[in-house]
Amino acid sequence: MKLITLFLTAILAFLNASAQPPKAAEANISLKNIDSSTVELVINLTPADGFHIYSFIPTAEKGGPRPFEINITETPGAQPVGKPASSIAPTSEVDPSFGMKVNFWDKSVVIKQRFKLTDSNATSLKGYIRFQGCNGDICTPPRKQAFNLTIPAK
Repeated sequence: MKLITLFLTAILAFLNASAQPPKAAEANISLKNIDSSTVELVINLTPADGFHIYSFIPTAEKGGPRPFEINITETPGAQPVGKPASSIAPTSEVDPSFGMKVNFWDKSVVIKQRFKLTDSNATSLKGYIRFQGCNGDICTPPRKQAFNLTIPAK
């Protein structure tokens, strides 16, 4: 009986592992001081081989991929300054997966967003990024990656 249970557990573990969608990109997130009341969130986003990641520029049509987004949670007094900026312009072309024109990065990109800190007691910036990627065969579900970064000493 133990042998059958062990065998079934191994099969279920294998099926669960093989059912996981591939990781479309690796994201490394950091924070740097700009001045005494401004910090900059820096996201190094590297698509996996063959994947592209949809940019923060949304599609003109409904039903497209989920655009890259930055969300701040649990950090009162952190106000975005302007819009996110990327180190390279996204490619804009028709994506056969969605049948519409989309904006994406297919190579490493650095995304930066500045925040004005209106609360001098803030010690960390908490939130998450969310992004979606495709590789021509499959599209991954939108991935959410949380961060909790210590605000560097001034």
